Amino acid sequence: MLASFFIPENGIKISENYSIQFLSWNHLVGEKEQEPESLDIMFALADSLDIVEEEDEVEEPTPVPGEIFQPIQWAINNDERLSPFFNQLDSSTQPMHVFHFGDSQIENDRLTSYIRNKLQQKYGGNGPGWIPLISFSKPGGVSVEVDGPWQQFTLFGSEAKPDWVNFGALCSTAAIGNSDSLGIDTILNASVEISSSTCLYNRAKQFNVIELQLEAPAAGGEFILFADSNRWVQSLDSGAHVYKFLCENLTSELELKFTALPGTMVHGVCLTSNEGVFVHNVPMRGSSGTIFKRTKSGLLHQIDEKQNIGLIIMQYGGNTLPYLEDTAECESYARWLGGQITYLKSHFEAAEMILAGPSDMSIKQGEHYITYPLLPVLRDNLLGMVLEKNIGYFDMLEAMGGEGSMEYWVSADPPLAMPDYTHFSPRGARLMGELMYESIMDVKSEKE
Repeated sequence: MLASFFIPENGIKISENYSIQFLSWNHLVGEKEQEPESLDIMFALADSLDIVEEEDEVEEPTPVPGEIFQPIQWAINNDERLSPFFNQLDSSTQPMHVFHFGDSQIENDRLTSYIRNKLQQKYGGNGPGWIPLISFSKPGGVSVEVDGPWQQFTLFGSEAKPDWVNFGALCSTAAIGNSDSLGIDTILNASVEISSSTCLYNRAKQFNVIELQLEAPAAGGEFILFADSNRWVQSLDSGAHVYKFLCENLTSELELKFTALPGTMVHGVCLTSNEGVFVHNVPMRGSSGTIFKRTKSGLLHQIDEKQNIGLIIMQYGGNTLPYLEDTAECESYARWLGGQITYLKSHFEAAEMILAGPSDMSIKQGEHYITYPLLPVLRDNLLGMVLEKNIGYFDMLEAMGGEGSMEYWVSADPPLAMPDYTHFSPRGARLMGELMYESIMDVKSEKE
């Protein structure tokens, strides 16, 4: 116990990431630092956010974070940021699309669903947007039942990918059969049923515009789409195409039946409406956001041509943090991610971009959890890279309350984060969704 008086508070450093530590006197006697006042305000805000209401067509007033508000940081022309995005939303001239790419923090539509609902309540629009037919992480609130020789392939993950498999904006695809092992004249049968569940916010439960991005190895085969008492038969052409169908009424379910050649890929199904805003959730478990350059350019351009993409939110950094050993590796990762941002900007030229940096992540030190030592360094490098690229940066570390805030998020009642001291709980995801939404809308309010 006497050693606690003589060992420095931060321990004896033996490397950039590790140090030898003894419990402090306060730890030994059971004292803990007082919870920051800003977190009390944040927890009160979390209490005010409803889950999914049965009647959510009228937007309930939500307290502005105030002291905990975290603005998006821009390099130059701050007053012009997001102008085309908001101008089109205000004029309702055409549907507006938003992509939210991220890691496991946004799995099951977490964060994204909240932002989508807030935007659709304000600007209109229906449907959950792009969804994969097969996914390790089931789309939040969307039930997908497949039957037949389906295979899932993803750009993220360590599994080997056959040469014939291509990837588009979802960075995953569902293939019917395998073109390597089956003859080109073989015809395979496969089907899928998609329906909305009660987990979705009301506006996202229904849709009347259905789009499919398919890629066939050769002409041949067809699919039949059943939705809203309609039946469409579509023959499959060689190459990649986006097929679009319009239902007269809003619906919450559809069925697809395929007779297709082996290796036919369904890169995704998009469920939206005639007007409004649509927010697409694209989670990539384990990814650090450094895989976009391996997508097929033609598939990205095709989506950009078919859909009016006004905003791209990228949420990365957390997966790479535990493996970074020094400042140089933080700088290297920031440059690597910057190359991916440049690649996406070249394909979605009209879209503004925002990088949501890593949230607070903790490792155990003594009796408490502390922020990963290199997290502030990584954040600073990402911020510098983003400002150089002239896109926006949303600082999730500061939005949570700064270094050491994760411990309070985990111990909140009910918890705002999971016991792994890395991921948000559903309640915490709603809170962070509110903070991100408010930061985006603040850019609009600055112009008015």
